[in-house]
Amino acid sequence: MRASPRNSAWTLALFALLVSAPVHAAAARGWGVPGEGHGQMRSPVAIALTGDRVYVADFDNDRIQVFTRAGEALLDWGTTGSEPGQFRGPAGVAIGPDGSVFVTDHYNHRIQRFTPEGVSMGGWSAGGDDAAPFGIAVDRRGRVYVTDLEAGRVGVWSTDGTSLASWGTRGNARGELDDPWGIVVDGQGEVFVADHGNHRVQRFSDAGVWLGEWGEAGLGEAQLLGPMGLAVGRDGSVYVTDLAGDRFRRFTRGGDLVAMWRGADGGAEFPSPGLALDPGGDVFLVDPGRQHIARIPGAQVMSPVAIPAAFAMMPIAQPLGRGPITLEFAIPGPGSLGAEFFSIDGRRVHTAPGMACDAGAHRITWDAVTDDGHRAPVGVYFVRVQFEDGVSRITRSGRVVVLR
Repeated sequence: MRASPRNSAWTLALFALLVSAPVHAAAARGWGVPGEGHGQMRSPVAIALTGDRVYVADFDNDRIQVFTRAGEALLDWGTTGSEPGQFRGPAGVAIGPDGSVFVTDHYNHRIQRFTPEGVSMGGWSAGGDDAAPFGIAVDRRGRVYVTDLEAGRVGVWSTDGTSLASWGTRGNARGELDDPWGIVVDGQGEVFVADHGNHRVQRFSDAGVWLGEWGEAGLGEAQLLGPMGLAVGRDGSVYVTDLAGDRFRRFTRGGDLVAMWRGADGGAEFPSPGLALDPGGDVFLVDPGRQHIARIPGAQVMSPVAIPAAFAMMPIAQPLGRGPITLEFAIPGPGSLGAEFFSIDGRRVHTAPGMACDAGAHRITWDAVTDDGHRAPVGVYFVRVQFEDGVSRITRSGRVVVLR
């Protein structure tokens, strides 16, 4: 994924780094391969469904791709540029009540509108050259809601681009936003925003009146770490993806955790920046790590929070700082878990001895102090983790950075 010339570059660069982390997860179906050809993808970041069609924002290929729900590539449109119908980083896609396709054209600072076959129907500025439009949603009346990563704002337009409302400013107070990503409008006209930088989901009326929020930074089952994609189920529950590895979760509209899906081989290589639901309850997720679309049957995502199906090391939650640095794992059953930290020249500086653990989430914390009692020097460190259950031995690795 390309870097942005503005402050939102940090958010996008962080995401681009994390999607390369390997994740192991439970069964899913899907399609897609890397590339620039018909049906191939480079950094898919958003998805929308209507009828039997699946629309994908193919960010680094500067185009919109259309598939059937079974994964057959139907058509695509867009080339790199700033003319009508061209893109520079299509980041969000949504379908209007009349079937129109709306796209946030991130680096062109605009929103574009198309027919279902990709014929340009015009577009409008998202707020000037400083705007960074990203997530997009359209309500039943055809009003278009767009998040602005740079301004920390939600803009609302009519389908012809007439400005109707705007709310939010960058910050962390109630109603303020920091790098807002996904956005969705439910059947009651309430607007949910993935407040990525504040690790929470905020809820507004369609006029921008603050109605509530939930979430705190962390890797716990009900915590959020940089929420990204949002979708609303037929029962009004809210589905959320975030940076915290191989999972997405379903919450009540008030923020109570209802269910969590963890992946396995064949599933999405999280983090997934976008998701969509079909009427039958199946979940479609974009998987930029493999340039892939994952489809998870509805029966799998309706079950309550359960024991992980496979051992997994989550993306490291605190890769920068003096510590403590927390590693979190999904443990499928009883066993022993330990970790070793190495300097960049291969010297072992700290050992977390193997400790007994049960099924569920487990953490190892390093306070950035070496085994001889000294604070670890500034630099990059590698971590090697080993899990043993008496039958098999599984090793995972990662890296952390210690700063002053």
